[in-house]
Amino acid sequence: MERGELKERLLAFYAIFNQTENATYKTLKVRQEELLHSDFVDVLLELPILESLHIDNVDIRDLPSSLYRLPELKSISLHRCQRLRRIPKVLYSIESLEKLHIGFSKVRKISSDIANLRGLTSFTIEASRVKAIPSEFCQLSALKFVSFYGNRIKDLPSGFSCLTEIEFLSLAVNPLREIPKSLFKLSRLKTLSLEGSQINYFPPDLLKALPFLEELRLHGNPITNLPPSITTYNWDRGGNILDDVKAYFGMV
Repeated sequence: MERGELKERLLAFYAIFNQTENATYKTLKVRQEELLHSDFVDVLLELPILESLHIDNVDIRDLPSSLYRLPELKSISLHRCQRLRRIPKVLYSIESLEKLHIGFSKVRKISSDIANLRGLTSFTIEASRVKAIPSEFCQLSALKFVSFYGNRIKDLPSGFSCLTEIEFLSLAVNPLREIPKSLFKLSRLKTLSLEGSQINYFPPDLLKALPFLEELRLHGNPITNLPPSITTYNWDRGGNILDDVKAYFGMV
């Protein structure tokens, strides 16, 4: 594919994804053929504004190292890139990033370089193979939305309690055996998802520590101090058992 054809394709995709003025970010979704082109980043720099890049269902192990040259890039999605075994190194150098989403990958580790992304407000790495969260992650004080759904995490770093701006947190489908103590400090939490883990005790005081909590998901855990009628998934409740847990502990 010639450079001119690449530019025409990317401009066409750009126009399709940004037809509405209500879009949060100016977005482009690319396929493997465009991504691997030697002029890919140079052509992206010629687009009017590019704030969000979707790279989904692409057979890649890494990203072009020149992506850092995109000055307005705020959001990157890497979804179902199943050969991806690590977070691409270049992403740690894009300090303008606000949102990073990785899903259905083989990523096993988050580098300590994650601390470079101080502007992140949303971070998700789901259905992957991450075993531990580095302590440097706790320096991302702007985070509001965090999901580690479907990984291999057994605990949180002690500094996680410093992430007091978080409003949404999912640690669902991880081998957690207890509710991490650091959650007691996340007083702005509105949604807490812990379903499908190995938690056997729910501390009632957690409800007092999270005054803004609106949604609590615990189904699929062997919790001994709550009855199965509450912890078993109920389609009518949609998985949110906050009111039932409050009533059980007399906190209504």
